[in-house]
Amino acid sequence: MSEEVDDIWHELDAQGTELGRAVSAAFAFVACADGSLAEREVERFAEWATEQSGLSGLDLEARLRQLHRAFALDFDEAERHVTTALAAVKDDAVKRETVLTAARIAVVADGRLEPVEEAALRRVCEALGVEPDEW
Repeated sequence: MSEEVDDIWHELDAQGTELGRAVSAAFAFVACADGSLAEREVERFAEWATEQSGLSGLDLEARLRQLHRAFALDFDEAERHVTTALAAVKDDAVKRETVLTAARIAVVADGRLEPVEEAALRRVCEALGVEPDEW
């Protein structure tokens, strides 16, 4: 299973920008933490992302669905890939803020506040070197 997760991530890594990879990885990680990816979450991400500079040219809906598949196959392995994607933007304050905003939107995008999604948001903050309580 991990090999299939690796294949999904390698395919996605070849597409888009460093910021696009980090933002979609963080959003999907938080949104999929409860085991599902609601249509409203996909729509909310796409709405927000179209207003962000640096995120054009990605098929965001297809990207989120692929990421959801990776999380469904092996959540821990997919989380490892998320950490790698976040490390690439960790030292850029503007990119880090954009990624954090996407992750926060994911927490409430489906209209439900799930503790498991809040825990995933904390892990995103930690991977970016941000104190979760300060953000």
